[in-house]
Amino acid sequence: MDYYSPNVEDEAYGSSGNSYDKIWEGKGMFYIDEGEEGMDKAMRWAIGSASLSQKSTMIMAVLADQPGARYNCWVKHHTVQKIGRIGSSCCRKQVSMSNNGQLPSSNNARDKDLVLYVICNKKGREDVKDKDWNSMVSHMEREKLIRSSRNI
Repeated sequence: MDYYSPNVEDEAYGSSGNSYDKIWEGKGMFYIDEGEEGMDKAMRWAIGSASLSQKSTMIMAVLADQPGARYNCWVKHHTVQKIGRIGSSCCRKQVSMSNNGQLPSSNNARDKDLVLYVICNKKGREDVKDKDWNSMVSHMEREKLIRSSRNI
């Protein structure tokens, strides 16, 4: 899987550059924890990519649950499907590397749930048959990895 970052210095760690320099095709995912602007931009780019791509495209989005956030206007788009949520108690905040060598506090639970969406075009949906998709979501529920959107 390719790793992208807009920071040029991250290329030393294997970054393939800025992900917004090209269309998102195939299978992929993005995770944006903070910043309404970033979440909105990523959702618009994923929807545009899935809509324009001639290739099978399926992108998983992992976003902070923010009911009033701008990205919420895109979740009703025909290419977007909500698949579930990860409760805040199951997650830990990202730990900054610049912590002066100190270990993070054990109480670094997130304050918001994460919501999982999949953005895909017609070819992407055809590649993942309904039974396979339902099987994956059911497995994630059984393992208590997500609370399904069916239970929200």
